[in-house]
Amino acid sequence: TFTAGRPGALLPGRRLECSCVLPPRRQARACMECVDITRHTPHWPETDMAATAIAVEPTLHAVSPGAPALTVWPLWQRVLFRFFFVYLLLQISPWEWFGAIPGTGKLINQYGRLVDWGVTKSNANLFHVRETLVPVNGSGDTSWAFAQMWLFLALAAIACIVWSILDRRRPHYERLAWWLRMIVRYYLATVAVSYGIIKLFALQMGFPTLSQLATPLGDLLPMRFSWLFIGYSFKYQFFSGAMETLAGLLLLYRGTVTAGLFAAVGAFLNVVMINLSYDVPVKLFSMHLLFSSLFLLALDSRRLANLLVLN
Repeated sequence: TFTAGRPGALLPGRRLECSCVLPPRRQARACMECVDITRHTPHWPETDMAATAIAVEPTLHAVSPGAPALTVWPLWQRVLFRFFFVYLLLQISPWEWFGAIPGTGKLINQYGRLVDWGVTKSNANLFHVRETLVPVNGSGDTSWAFAQMWLFLALAAIACIVWSILDRRRPHYERLAWWLRMIVRYYLATVAVSYGIIKLFALQMGFPTLSQLATPLGDLLPMRFSWLFIGYSFKYQFFSGAMETLAGLLLLYRGTVTAGLFAAVGAFLNVVMINLSYDVPVKLFSMHLLFSSLFLLALDSRRLANLLVLN
């Protein structure tokens, strides 16, 4: 019902339904259409139309208080989201999760061959990590893995530029952000639970054998030394596994995601520091886990800052 003439006065016999219940993108246009209709109503005095347009516009949005507000991300946030969306999907490769489905194995193998071809060609012509790439084996920090990381970063940058040009008018990516958050969350949960469980039963770092105990300390490689000092203490290994398992379980439920991310950051930060300090060759993998956890926390940075910093 529009207010016409004097502010607060109702025009008898004239009832007009406003279409502000439309989606946010069409609300502004719909409101202007409503005002235009009032302008062309012959029963209303022309002198009242200006006052009507001024008085009506704030009233239109009040008829649908539950309508969602239009969200507009700043430019830097949209650009960063495009980049990390592509990079994290390439790094996680969630399509490989469906390898157990009959008929998908061939497609996933073809994707693996394509990635291997891209890594080899890009290293030979652009990155030059090593002249001959060593494929991923028991070590995850091979030259092939570093070349793959540089390839994914380059592809993400190119995709970000193209995406920003073609889709520069989109105000936000709320739906894509929801999907990316879910994919990264379940990826972290599965990795944390799988590594945590084997630590709970002391299966990752075994207790030192007699020959290892008889080896002079200076003959041990840094990685072997770290493996032995963790494997020597069942309590410490169990504690590490319990923290990782707890983080993974908390990440499975929406209400405890933030708590799970804090636990995951603490657990993965400890793993990253051990890998860097003792030259354990899974630095890239552990650093990606830590970065993914921090990325999900960054999505809630404003809420966390209000609680933890601004009180």
